[in-house]
Amino acid sequence: MGGGIIVRIGATLILLGFAVLFTLAALGSNDILLRALNIPTMRPFFADLRTVPSVEQIALMDDIRAPNPSDPWGRAFNYPRIWIYLLQPFRVCGDPYSCFGGLQVLIYLSLVGTLIWRIGSTIGVVAILLVSVSPPITLLLERGNTDGLIFALVLMAVCRAGSFTTPFLIALAAGLKIYAVPALVVVYRPRDRLKFLMALAVTSPLLVMTFADLATIFAATPVSDRISYGISSFALLLGKLLRSVTGSSLSGELLLALSATAFLLTVLAAYRPFRATYLRLAERAKFAPLERSILLVFGIIFLSTMLVSGNWAYRIVFLGPIAVLTANWLFEAKEVFPPDRQFLAGFAMVQFGAFWSFLAPWGYLLFNAAALVAAALLLPLVALIVADQLSS
Repeated sequence: MGGGIIVRIGATLILLGFAVLFTLAALGSNDILLRALNIPTMRPFFADLRTVPSVEQIALMDDIRAPNPSDPWGRAFNYPRIWIYLLQPFRVCGDPYSCFGGLQVLIYLSLVGTLIWRIGSTIGVVAILLVSVSPPITLLLERGNTDGLIFALVLMAVCRAGSFTTPFLIALAAGLKIYAVPALVVVYRPRDRLKFLMALAVTSPLLVMTFADLATIFAATPVSDRISYGISSFALLLGKLLRSVTGSSLSGELLLALSATAFLLTVLAAYRPFRATYLRLAERAKFAPLERSILLVFGIIFLSTMLVSGNWAYRIVFLGPIAVLTANWLFEAKEVFPPDRQFLAGFAMVQFGAFWSFLAPWGYLLFNAAALVAAALLLPLVALIVADQLSS
């Protein structure tokens, strides 16, 4: 039996063990998995889905974005309103939130299991497993957050590439969660303009309904400095650190400017010494359509969400395919320039460090910082690939 088969069998057994322990936690029998991964649990399970009111509850509410009496914690509903109707069929289960959340977990674990056996490299199997059972992704599944479904749609759009299929799936994802819309820009091809427009036309009712509600969705979405990442979250974190050291803090606008400045300085610090490496990696991606799509689609979504706001930790799932790709690049090449190997090793370490930093002391601080550095290292590569695409 080859080493690759042994690794795949081992990864499958670990994934099955993860599924069993997660099921026990969901049933309230044993939280050993969540405690081991330092996940702040909320009971009942699938808490984020529980912000979605039923059609009957909407009739009793003056504002569906107000604090929600149907949510056990009174949080405001901050998803596009289409989710109210998507959950209706699951009410035949008695508890629609548990039914939908459980289905999402099943889809996610099935997707990971399929990738374990279909991906070509052994290191890719290990990388997928490290991402898939990491604390932020476990948090996503525990909260039942719909980012899991959006991730699955975007992954399908990349893997089942087509001039109509790809923009259709991404537009559908954008209608369900707004942050996916920047990916439409990088999948547009002038030669496929008609099919692209057809995909937008089919999804336009959903897109219009969602984007008409954009301001109220943002207003109802909180920003945290704890289990989150992004420019806004990093600014809040800077303010907390300043208060703990000096007893006072700066204005929110100044903290946000400092956060953005820290990000830009990190971009420059990475690009200047590794400019040749970035150019070589961009050239490599130019002749590898799947790798190029992963970097463009997932990179644009990850970067746009990080730069626009603060995001709860589980949204780092969009960095996962890029982390797996980076690990493959690092280990598969027999002859790599030393600077390229150094860069890829550092990039991989930062990315996988972000996925597992919850376990370290000051883990949430490390998570936020690692996500910011990972985004800064990724930005020049994505920018070079986009520039090459526009020029061609």
